[in-house]
Amino acid sequence: MAEGEVRQPVAIQFSLDRPIDASAAPFLMAAASGSFGSEGLAVNTNIATGTSDAISRVAAGSSDFALVDINALIRFRDRPSAPPIKAVFVLFNQSPYAIVARKNRGIHALSDIEGKNLGVAEGDLSIRLWPALARQNGIKIARVKQNSISAAVREPMLSAGQVDAVTGFSYLSGVNLRDRGVPADDLAVFRFADYGCEAYGVAVIVNPAFAAAKPEAVKGFLRAVIAGTHLAIKEPGRAADEVVSRMDDGSRDLELERLRTVIHDNILTGEVKRNGIGGIDPARLERSIDQIAEDFKFQKRASAADIFDETSANAVSPRRSLIRMRSCTMLPPADPEPHGMSLFRIYARVLELLGKEARLGWILAGANLLLAGAQFAEPVLFGRIVDVLSGNPSTGPLASSSAWPLLAAWAAFGLFTIGCSAAVALHADRLAHRQRQAVLTNYFEHIMQLPLTFHTGTHSGRLMKVMLNGTDALWRLWLGFFREHFAAIISLLVLLPLALYINWRLAILLFALCVVFTVLTTLVVRKTYGMQSEVEAHYSDLSARASDALGNVALVQSFVRIDAEVQGLRFVADKLLAVQIGGSDAGAVVVGAGHRHHPGVDHHHRAGDLHRRHRAARSGPHHRRRDRDVREFRHHADPETRTSGQLHQQRVHGSAAAAGILQRAGCRARGPRPARRDRHRAALGPGRIQRRLVFI
Repeated sequence: MAEGEVRQPVAIQFSLDRPIDASAAPFLMAAASGSFGSEGLAVNTNIATGTSDAISRVAAGSSDFALVDINALIRFRDRPSAPPIKAVFVLFNQSPYAIVARKNRGIHALSDIEGKNLGVAEGDLSIRLWPALARQNGIKIARVKQNSISAAVREPMLSAGQVDAVTGFSYLSGVNLRDRGVPADDLAVFRFADYGCEAYGVAVIVNPAFAAAKPEAVKGFLRAVIAGTHLAIKEPGRAADEVVSRMDDGSRDLELERLRTVIHDNILTGEVKRNGIGGIDPARLERSIDQIAEDFKFQKRASAADIFDETSANAVSPRRSLIRMRSCTMLPPADPEPHGMSLFRIYARVLELLGKEARLGWILAGANLLLAGAQFAEPVLFGRIVDVLSGNPSTGPLASSSAWPLLAAWAAFGLFTIGCSAAVALHADRLAHRQRQAVLTNYFEHIMQLPLTFHTGTHSGRLMKVMLNGTDALWRLWLGFFREHFAAIISLLVLLPLALYINWRLAILLFALCVVFTVLTTLVVRKTYGMQSEVEAHYSDLSARASDALGNVALVQSFVRIDAEVQGLRFVADKLLAVQIGGSDAGAVVVGAGHRHHPGVDHHHRAGDLHRRHRAARSGPHHRRRDRDVREFRHHADPETRTSGQLHQQRVHGSAAAAGILQRAGCRARGPRPARRDRHRAALGPGRIQRRLVFI
């Protein structure tokens, strides 16, 4: 190419296998953000009449890429004359196949489907894996009556009670039925992935000739899709707006709910969080092909290497670097950059959670304004009083030959400051406590409603740590903001300009000191931020291990695993300590430079204080219960009997499963503990012990 010549973008035809909805958000965001353009691609999107049509377009060369169901591709490749089309990027790590039923029709579990009417839409893809799912879950297909219906009347027939359940996609039928007025608590959505279905979902396929001729364009397309997926996860509201703008009669709220469901259930799965987005597990894909074979007779069974091009996918280095985010359905995900969120943004997001308490928050903000004014006026008045008493009365608006008016005003401002501060502190404390409990309850309800796929990929100990530590952090921010921070900010904004007016020389010195302190504090905080993030990750591991062991303490005691569990906890604690000490030097600078009183923190404890407080606690009306709790906690924290979490991958709910795991580890069974100790542990409960460990 000659110097200065502009390179023409590569024209690409891209097919979607269905009309645009929230599932297409990653591709729309890639186009809207300019990701395709930055890769030198000019992408034109067209809509196929279905997955088979989209695959046929890529096979014929009329489309270069297409988003299709990978299971339909597996069946297509079994044709004798099928071209060697492969998937290069898996968007849905879990298929959206589901059975959606009405609970008022007597269907509360998947096994209840026997004896019911199941509506199956024409061309439905999920029904092709129903035989394997039914066999795996012990359901007799012959006892399920299948009714062929049109896809257009699938949800209306279920909502009208003409069928008991329907097959379809969880993010389509489930969301559509709620939009049609069916109560959410009357819907039962049985996702195939929760019942042993190994199938992947939609994937990007590429024309073989195009991939061979323009490999760099394939890599650029995948990089743009990853960027669009990242944006859709990070900014679901913006992605929903983009989707609705491409629809003829779309609802933003409906598509936003659909997008959140897709992200949580199909894209950000546990496997993706571990390995990254876009790839496959070859062994899992082989198992999914075996499940397809239960309903489809292969002439020549394809292998995982025939279906997915791992070479092309791995050539895109950012493919597996998508940020490992959590569910995204409660709050927007954290910014991937360590310092991407400003202090003002943090305060704004925390204050947005006030909800019904926003009116009281505005009142407290107004009171803080008055306090800021009073705190500034009080020392000014005191200076005027000193001038009068020294015989050098000043001139100006506050000039007076007598000290009594100034003393009265000074006393009035002092009393007002005391009274207003007490009122602000009282109501700020009540507001913070009420909102802390409200957020904690909402978080718990939200977590309990998430499907099993989320809980199998996220440890319960980590969820407990997030719930307790997160709500405590919110409580401290609410309390500190309305008690001190807002008044301090206003005082600073008022103090500096007025200080320049009163004495510009001292004001410049004050301003310079503020700048130096701000710069040094910012540098130190930036340095310790990453270290503290690593420390928090180790704390999460510690909480997860302790949670598993405490939740399965009877199983751990039944096998010789106590020493191993203790050693596992000590190993995690040693790693935590090494990281913590590494960041303590810089942290000490921050604490030393900005040491002040914080709500709930005692900076002046002395030797013997803990002993005195313990004796004081015993003198209260409930000292017997307190003594019992102390003894129980000491017993469970004793080095000879405490346990940690060797079962850190997942909480074991069945004794047979736990026994199998421990026996594979080479453990010897031993007799049960005495009944007295069992009653002792049952009375305390793993939750109380775990809560105390998290507190420590």
